[in-house]
Amino acid sequence: MNNLQSEKQSELVQNARTTYSRALLNLALYAFFCQVFVILFSSISRSVLGTDTLPTLLRYAIQFGTMYALGLPFYLRLSKEVPVSPPKQHKIKAWHLILCIPCLLCLMYIGNLTGMFITWLIAKISGVNTESTMIQDNVYGEYGYVMILAAVLCAPFVEEMLFRKVLIDRIRKYGDGKAILLSGIFFGLFHGNLTQLFYTTLVGLFFAFVYVRTGKVIYTIILHTAINFIGGAMPYFVHADTVIKAINEKNYLSVLTNTPFMIYALAVISTAVIGLVLLIVFHGQYELDEPETLLPKGTRRYAVTANIGFWAMVLFCVYDFTIQILKG
Repeated sequence: MNNLQSEKQSELVQNARTTYSRALLNLALYAFFCQVFVILFSSISRSVLGTDTLPTLLRYAIQFGTMYALGLPFYLRLSKEVPVSPPKQHKIKAWHLILCIPCLLCLMYIGNLTGMFITWLIAKISGVNTESTMIQDNVYGEYGYVMILAAVLCAPFVEEMLFRKVLIDRIRKYGDGKAILLSGIFFGLFHGNLTQLFYTTLVGLFFAFVYVRTGKVIYTIILHTAINFIGGAMPYFVHADTVIKAINEKNYLSVLTNTPFMIYALAVISTAVIGLVLLIVFHGQYELDEPETLLPKGTRRYAVTANIGFWAMVLFCVYDFTIQILKG
């Protein structure tokens, strides 16, 4: 009897390893697919145009076209063969969804401050500057509106499909908690730089929690769109680039007299404080359902990490971080 039970447990763990591996490997293949085709299309474009520097709009077209128009269908096709176990669907009231926004802003600013401190600490200790100026350069550049449109209209749908709907549906049967952690952590790592890592991880965990509790990816798409608009589009409209320039020049009076930016900053900070209160008050609501398939104790972490897919994603994230640091 003990041998039979042991064989069943071993088969259960092996099935879990296979499930995690296939789901995460598909995500890694999507990432490498996008990298390869961006490089390929960029090389072809440079060759055709006879220039080493591509026009900004063409770079955006290659980047977003590859990630959204080519990459997403490729990823969905890969993931089609992996069995799904989606969360049960529950409707929530509009005001519940609205209350999530202050919570997300709070997490975003906690993560942002953490990222700033970590990058400063690394630079102080090692002399290596890991801070990414990619967002600042792109959003406040000549064609910043293109980045804004992509961040507000395209990225929420694609990223929620990638990291919530498709990924979580395929791994949550072995535990909602592990599915949320993998979704949030790889969502953060997927952004490829320390500047974004911490706040994208925190908001990614929150999005994953909302998806697991409601089973409706439309809710996380709405929240993702709202947070990208508040954190990305609004600074563009209140000319936050002039504030950044003034701070770099230590012209703090100029910052204080920038009325649109000050109104925006005070509104966002106040909302984030409300979010902190909400996160504390409702901390008892974060319970998760029992796994559909319970793995034996001592094997759960092994099932998640001891597979090709997990390490393929880790490999891509290390590669992506390295590339971003070298570019900086």
